Amino acid sequence: ADTDADTDADTDADPVHSVDGPDADGVTTWVLDVSSPDNWVYASLDDNTASGTADEWTISMRRYVFELNGGINGDGNVSATYDERSFDEAGSTPETGWMTDEADADADGAPELAFDSWYDYDTSTHVLTPKSRTWYVTSQNDATYALEIVSYYDESGDSGTFTLRTKPVLDRRNFDGVVDASDADNPVYLNLHHLEVLAAPTDPSTDLGWDLSLARTTLRVNGGVSGAGAGMAYTYEDSMTWEMVDTAPTDGWSTDAEPTSSYSDGTALATWYDYDISTHTVSASGRVHAILDADGHAWKLQVQDWDDGTLTIRVGRLLEAE
Repeated sequence: ADTDADTDADTDADPVHSVDGPDADGVTTWVLDVSSPDNWVYASLDDNTASGTADEWTISMRRYVFELNGGINGDGNVSATYDERSFDEAGSTPETGWMTDEADADADGAPELAFDSWYDYDTSTHVLTPKSRTWYVTSQNDATYALEIVSYYDESGDSGTFTLRTKPVLDRRNFDGVVDASDADNPVYLNLHHLEVLAAPTDPSTDLGWDLSLARTTLRVNGGVSGAGAGMAYTYEDSMTWEMVDTAPTDGWSTDAEPTSSYSDGTALATWYDYDISTHTVSASGRVHAILDADGHAWKLQVQDWDDGTLTIRVGRLLEAE
């Protein structure tokens, strides 16, 4: 059996790939012939396809090397990360740690590839063994997948055949943004995914395309008196840090309501800031909030900074309470 992953020059002029799935659990099993030292195999996790053509692709493989359709190797904005959960346990992505393929940063003449660390190498047997970890990949269409590298060898023990498992998982990436909401008369409307700034809707009270609006100190959810969506909010205790919050609360939610006094705007996110009555200054409280978007999906939100109507914000999806 061929165990030399680094020097094998055997090629298959017409490589055969097997893509099986998704099964009832959403898992797709890939068996990919990557034995050619010259030709890349391109896999689309969105389409469950593999070919030698770089059309719609997420990851590519040649021998033991993975490349992403992002960074220096593509324009698909694909990124990756990993954690120590098993593939079967993985139902959501990590929040942070995302990386893509980058140019050489350590002067060794090789680019810094996101998947560089996928294996352990035995110098005595020259065998590559996948590390016990699950990878997570964003696709060229911004979907998120868990990926397990099962093996780099075929049933005969020859190198150059990847067996992979993939499945879609909940996207829990953190998104950070700076939003200029300094014009009190012209709110800024956001989609929480990527904190995308939207064109102002013709009728915000009926439009379900926005999740959060900002106008100076007023943050509104798409719910209650502010919109027709499922928007609600919940404020955690001051002792709860961003890292401690990962699951949506089961109760205690509120939504935007008509103000009950001149000292309140009735919004469910009113505690995002602190006001100093002696200096008449506003500052971000740093409190962490749970928020339901217009479709009822749970997120966490934190305003990290305020500068005269310009807010620094981060958001991330929450796990649903069981």
